[in-house]
Amino acid sequence: MKTIHITKNKMEKYYQLSNEELNKQFSDCTLKPKLFSHKVHLRLTGKEITLNNTGNLN
Repeated sequence: MKTIHITKNKMEKYYQLSNEELNKQFSDCTLKPKLFSHKVHLRLTGKEITLNNTGNLN
């Protein structure tokens, strides 16, 4: 039987990326797949909605 270890640092600090850098890496397909969690998906979606409504990425 294999043991699976889950660590707190699994996400490699995706939250340290600025919104612009996260969006750029996602758009350029350079965002590491292991960083693309549900939280990151929601963050990108929320920023895209904000961008479409205000014209700014903040």
